[in-house]
Amino acid sequence: MKTNQNQAIARLKSLYDKKAENQIFAHMIVDLPADIDQDIKARASQLPPDALPSVDDIFDLWKQYLTFFDAVEDDRVPSIYPRQ
Repeated sequence: MKTNQNQAIARLKSLYDKKAENQIFAHMIVDLPADIDQDIKARASQLPPDALPSVDDIFDLWKQYLTFFDAVEDDRVPSIYPRQ
């Protein structure tokens, strides 16, 4: 779970409810460090390309990816999308 998830959701709810006219919302665009990016790509390339991977196969990859971005305290709420 995102460290500041409850606060981010509360801010986004106020935005969507049009009650946040005096607030600033942020989604930071930050690149993964090269070593993490290369590790994830190398591990992902070992998954079969013709079927949806199992949760066990992809969860660690997503956990590594999302853990890095958890340090960025923005209003982005991460989601995992299983795909081929």
